[in-house]
Amino acid sequence: MIGTVNQPIPLHARILQGVHEVEPSAWNRLLTAEDPPVLDWHWLAALESSGSAAPHRDWIPAHLGLFVGPELVAVCPLYLREGTEGEFVWSGPILAAFEELGRPAWPRGVSTIPGTPVPSRRFLTGPKIDRVEGIRLLAQGLVEIMGAEGLASLALHFCADDEVQTLQALGWVVRHQWQYQWRREGLTSFDGYLQGFRARRRASIRRERREVAARGVSVEFLDGEEAPDALFEEAGRLYCDTAARHGGEQPLLDPCFFGRVAASPLRDRLLLGVARDADGVCALTFNIRGADALYGRAWGAARPVPFLHFELAYYAAISWCIEHGVDRFEPGHGGEYKQSRGFPPRTVKSLHLFADQRLHGAVRAWATRERASVDRWIAEHGGPAPDGG
Repeated sequence: MIGTVNQPIPLHARILQGVHEVEPSAWNRLLTAEDPPVLDWHWLAALESSGSAAPHRDWIPAHLGLFVGPELVAVCPLYLREGTEGEFVWSGPILAAFEELGRPAWPRGVSTIPGTPVPSRRFLTGPKIDRVEGIRLLAQGLVEIMGAEGLASLALHFCADDEVQTLQALGWVVRHQWQYQWRREGLTSFDGYLQGFRARRRASIRRERREVAARGVSVEFLDGEEAPDALFEEAGRLYCDTAARHGGEQPLLDPCFFGRVAASPLRDRLLLGVARDADGVCALTFNIRGADALYGRAWGAARPVPFLHFELAYYAAISWCIEHGVDRFEPGHGGEYKQSRGFPPRTVKSLHLFADQRLHGAVRAWATRERASVDRWIAEHGGPAPDGG
């Protein structure tokens, strides 16, 4: 049982073997208007019930909940893992350090949204508990889980700044990475967006868009409530087919995930980008809207069309954001080509704790150098998009 430090109310902890162990309203009461919808109970329920975040895919739910009586007052989404697939955090040097010390790297506890690298809070705290106190108590609970389950390490991926500040003071290791994100910054038209590029890049983007149109492809965006169910089923099929063509590995999301989210109260937050040619739907993007951001989550194409990925997943989405006054577009992790299309790198952070103190010290020293290198790279590349063909 987790004890309180400054809280006069009696708290007790419980491990949830899935979000279904609490009511949706109990979980969602801990969310704020600024939280992205991927923290919503229904998004996590769709991941877990579809098998996208399930034991057979190396995602064992073990969410840490803090309760006052029967009321959930804080929670940390947590999964026990034997690998790193689908986490989007570079782990090669850390795994090499485990091997060098002759220590097992598994099992691990990872707080993230499976297959969904959206920066956001990892410790959800409601009004019944002080925010900093809640972070400290959840961190204490994670350490107790690490000991009880014999975990080699704990990680919080793409977490919030107040979590970083509090846990770094408690000895956790901080790592920096980057994601490419677009900001509207007062833009009122796509032409205004293009003016942010040098002439050569502007011409290149216009040429890419013309080539898509010349192939008879039209693009539209449909709100979840106006999109037919069949399009969500098609999104899942195209996503999995495209993933298979570009690597052959199991896709991160099960195809039925898309329909399950669409069948939930989150449907009105969904946005489908639909590309059609003479043969029908040729590509789809699956996006979800937050209070001030659009999050691109999945892409799938029925057949290759030059530049269609850039058009549907980036240019048309940026145009939609400008038209609807959306301030930020986060298209997903990775992809250096995004920078040349107006997505500068932004810092994202993760926190790590290791059971082996020698390893923890070694990773801390390495991560300090890594942060300096990453911060320097972002400072050098975070300005106007570079020119290019």
